[in-house]
Amino acid sequence: MDKKERLNKLIRYIIWAYDVPFQSAIKTIADHADINPSNLSTALRGNENYLTDRLIRKVNHAYDSPFFDQWLLFGTGEMLTEGHTAVITDPTVIIYSQQETIERLTNILRELTVLINQQNT
Repeated sequence: MDKKERLNKLIRYIIWAYDVPFQSAIKTIADHADINPSNLSTALRGNENYLTDRLIRKVNHAYDSPFFDQWLLFGTGEMLTEGHTAVITDPTVIIYSQQETIERLTNILRELTVLINQQNT
């Protein structure tokens, strides 16, 4: 996996984890990271003049560094920082969530199951 693909994974994670509207994701993320949206868009297409270590770090750090810089920049080491885990993996989309979210959703599902069972009796 190259640097462009790793940046794309980071952007997909941010869109999901921070409920960034997909239609305005590039502008929203770039503004939050204090970078030019055009530069981020060009970097995401793989242009090495824009796909810089500095740009990648700024995006990652603007969103509380969910990914290790070493992995984003060089593809080595662990991908996710403490408290972040992969929940759904498929060839085209990888969605990440914090463990707390998974536990909260699991509890909601348990409660719903109890309510459904009570209604059926």
